[in-house]
Amino acid sequence: MMNQKYLNIVLMIFFIFIWGSIIYKFFGNQNVYDENLIKVKSVKNYKHNYFIVKDTFELKLIARDPFGSSKHIVRSEVIKKHTPQSNIKKINSVTKKNTIWPNIVYHGFVKNERNLTRLILLNVNNRLYRKREKDNIDELILLKAYNDSLIVTINNERKTIMKLKK
Repeated sequence: MMNQKYLNIVLMIFFIFIWGSIIYKFFGNQNVYDENLIKVKSVKNYKHNYFIVKDTFELKLIARDPFGSSKHIVRSEVIKKHTPQSNIKKINSVTKKNTIWPNIVYHGFVKNERNLTRLILLNVNNRLYRKREKDNIDELILLKAYNDSLIVTINNERKTIMKLKK
């Protein structure tokens, strides 16, 4: 029993000595002063004794084709033929019916694991609805629900309603 106690003490001393030398090698040599180093004072008003010579030249415009052949290309003028205008029927533009959008407030959606479509929570004219995507509320069709917005249509007019932020 005594033998094991002395062995543990010797091993602990050896262990501390090894790790102490490793730590000293790593951290101990940071403040070493070399006597061979010469102190140099920096000069604040030092000016370099060199200058840059700029080489300038002039580019000349080339009248011929530098890449191509020596063939001269003769361009012919395009002759416009006058064609008689055919009778074009003007279609009366369909006047858009001003759709009156109800007051819509989007609160978000709930997604179930079993059901793939999202359950949308929204207020339409201050009435709370819980509807799925592609469902109708009167003329209002709920197309797609996102985390921050809802896309709805009335009479083929799309509108994006942003989520109510609290």
